[in-house]
Amino acid sequence: MNTKLAFIILNYNTYEDTVLCIESIFRFSGIDPENIKIVIVDNASTDNSANELESKYSENSDIVLLKNAENLGFARGNNVGIRFTLKEYDPEFLVVLNSDTELIQDDFYQKILDEYHKSHFALLGPLVINGKGRCDCSPFLEETLEQAYETLKYLIKKRRRIMTNTNRLCNGLTYFYIKTFHKDKKKVMNIGGDYHKRQLNVVPCGSFLVFSRNAFNYISGFDERTFLYYEEQILFQHLKEHGLITVYTPNICIYHKEGISSVKSNRNTKERKLFENKCSMESLDVLIDVLNK
Repeated sequence: MNTKLAFIILNYNTYEDTVLCIESIFRFSGIDPENIKIVIVDNASTDNSANELESKYSENSDIVLLKNAENLGFARGNNVGIRFTLKEYDPEFLVVLNSDTELIQDDFYQKILDEYHKSHFALLGPLVINGKGRCDCSPFLEETLEQAYETLKYLIKKRRRIMTNTNRLCNGLTYFYIKTFHKDKKKVMNIGGDYHKRQLNVVPCGSFLVFSRNAFNYISGFDERTFLYYEEQILFQHLKEHGLITVYTPNICIYHKEGISSVKSNRNTKERKLFENKCSMESLDVLIDVLNK
């Protein structure tokens, strides 16, 4: 069965946000609902959100809920949905979006179709407005090996600070140092800038990614060696290996609340920061391996 648009939403304890995300899809996609398929992948939620979603959409054949037996993280969790969607629906475009994102413009399908006719992209990223009203957090520049190593060293130091409860103090001193002495932040920060301009071969924000069907002739999805973070940088490198095009376009705009899933992770602040730090370092190791190759 062929469909025009398929959406994969990874749910982890985010019932209300997932419902709002789905409502925005049907409201703003710009095509008949019969041409839309939505696959919710529940990543072993610890609340009752999976059962609530199953009950709410049980009579809608265009919405499918897949339940993972364990939390597989971002890459492996989304790949479950990607494999299912490609097999069952073979969509023209496949959108992987966070549960805390929403479409906010009319004619979404036509906009990505117009861009595809222009660039034949493998991967597309939109302008992202976050919960604070900012839209300068995407796209990213391609990560260099030097930057990856610098970031890894920074994360190792940060882990020590978290362990010794000195992270907040050190962050304040670092901010003062940067503002006072204009230290080059590019060693560990890689924002591309020019978010108001269409750009080719930059790295879009991983919260909302549009794949063309052609991309999956070369890749099978995200790199499953990661659990969380740097997925888009690693994905970009894999696409680049095959000479595939990545596009960032502000002509398409979405809303991202940011950070909902990690906040609802049932960990205290220190545990959550250590977990995020661990995931970041492990993902950076994968990115460094990919860049070295």
